[in-house]
Amino acid sequence: WMPTRIAGKNILNNQNGFLSFGSNWWESSKEMYANLLLPLSWPSAFIGNSIAIGNQIFERAVGSGPTEAAYMVKGMALAVGDAFRAGWFSYAGSAGRNAIPGLPGCVVNFQRDTLIAVDTIAKEILRRGMLYADGIQAANLVGAKNVGAFVRNFVASPPTAYAKRAAEFAAQGTYSNDLGRLGQAITSALHLAGGNAGSLYFTFVKSPVNLGKFAWARTPGLQLISRQLYRDIAAGGQRAADAMARLTMGNLAGQFFYTMAQEGFITGSG
Repeated sequence: WMPTRIAGKNILNNQNGFLSFGSNWWESSKEMYANLLLPLSWPSAFIGNSIAIGNQIFERAVGSGPTEAAYMVKGMALAVGDAFRAGWFSYAGSAGRNAIPGLPGCVVNFQRDTLIAVDTIAKEILRRGMLYADGIQAANLVGAKNVGAFVRNFVASPPTAYAKRAAEFAAQGTYSNDLGRLGQAITSALHLAGGNAGSLYFTFVKSPVNLGKFAWARTPGLQLISRQLYRDIAAGGQRAADAMARLTMGNLAGQFFYTMAQEGFITGSG
């Protein structure tokens, strides 16, 4: 009788999902509309996040040396299991985010939930990688005798400042960091325009803006007119090392593509 009761409850929840659509039609309609714009969006998110992860490893190697980059890779490898578990919870917590309740809401939002899972996995990998790299750096600074134990303890209970920086690093690597004042003002204006109708024309704002900022910070020439670059260099420490690494990697990439164009390998003709 228990399986029958559970099945009956699930059917009732699904019926409630269909019946309550009308009471929240605007949010439900936006939810359906947004998911229609996301078919197979997760492969591109996976590729973009993978490129960002590889780029961050190279930048750490350039800015702080190969040892810290190697520990970053180690941290990322050790985080894979936890990252996939966190990604699974993106599906498990779907019902709490849905405007359309029950099974219909989970089906409608499958694309969104998969995209969230892909980003969650990448964030956890980046966060743990950053903590391992910072851990080996801290171990060297204090002259720890048992480096392995020090790093493990550091990652398990990171100081607040390091934990915050790792979370910011993970958000930047998945293009989901908070927008600046201008970006937040534009987003608010879009959501207010036409009784929230502006968000239908510009459904996704944060990721495209952050992707542009990520590219800007690594493009030769454009880097030099970024105030963030000079703030990071003036701050010193790891922030300055990361800024110099972005400058170096950006200019190396620019020189590579310039040479390829000179040699005729890149023509622009497709």
